[in-house]
Amino acid sequence: MKGKKLKINHVSCTMFEAVNSKICFILSGTGYTYDKPILYYATQLMVEKGYDVIQIHYSFEKDLFAQSDEMISQTIYELVNQVVITQLREVSYKEIAFIGKSLGTIPIVNHYMQQDFHMPVKFMSLTPVLSINRLYMNLKQSKYHSLVIIGSSDPHYDPEKITSLANHQIVVMPDANHSLEVEKDVMKSLQVLKQSIEAIGLFVS
Repeated sequence: MKGKKLKINHVSCTMFEAVNSKICFILSGTGYTYDKPILYYATQLMVEKGYDVIQIHYSFEKDLFAQSDEMISQTIYELVNQVVITQLREVSYKEIAFIGKSLGTIPIVNHYMQQDFHMPVKFMSLTPVLSINRLYMNLKQSKYHSLVIIGSSDPHYDPEKITSLANHQIVVMPDANHSLEVEKDVMKSLQVLKQSIEAIGLFVS
């Protein structure tokens, strides 16, 4: 499945399908790009589920990450939101979904999950950066029921924090790292991938 490269309000994106009644925006991590397994198959799954999918491409200078958590969050959100508001203005969708991986979960949790939407919206956070307290508190206090997938060997995994997120659908992958892979075990990694995609599919069904 090949997407169409385009720029939306000067931001590079890849669009899959068009035009369905539902849209999914996917936000990658810093090193975990859209050709990596979980985002590659999540994209295909959402298209299969009848969504238009937009992968938003971005890269940031290292000095951004020396800024405050609030500044990092705002910078990423302002870039991503150029795409979101432009696409929603141009097409009358009836449902929205957001999938974020690692860094991509920051604008989703800190901004979009704090907003009101005039249509059904689904939020999916893959390996959220729970070590950022603001993100954790915003996720905990959000009025939305979202899907969270994280590995027990992820450095951002915290069992106490996970337990406190009872208003969300939590999927913890045993022994999986921040890439949702089990080191030195290909078969277990494939099982984690399969279970993660199945969890996304059930959540959006």
